[in-house]
Amino acid sequence: LVELGWRTPGHGHPDLPALDAIAAALTDGAAALLPTALDLDAPLATDPSAQVQRYRSAGSLGVTLLQRAGKTAESARRTLEIVDEVAR
Repeated sequence: LVELGWRTPGHGHPDLPALDAIAAALTDGAAALLPTALDLDAPLATDPSAQVQRYRSAGSLGVTLLQRAGKTAESARRTLEIVDEVAR
């Protein structure tokens, strides 16, 4: 299991809807970015999920995935590349 996370603004921040959209683009649906890149394009990982957690003073964007045997570093690296591309 690979788990990655980033600190995000807290509850009520105006950027939270955009973070929800990013999480959805990363993992929701058949054409989502992470399933396509990590499972269909290259056999690196399966079952990616992304979620935004909201807390009063801060939150987090978390991404988890099940890496294939021997592919932990490569699947984490590719996930970081994709999140960086979306964040730009």
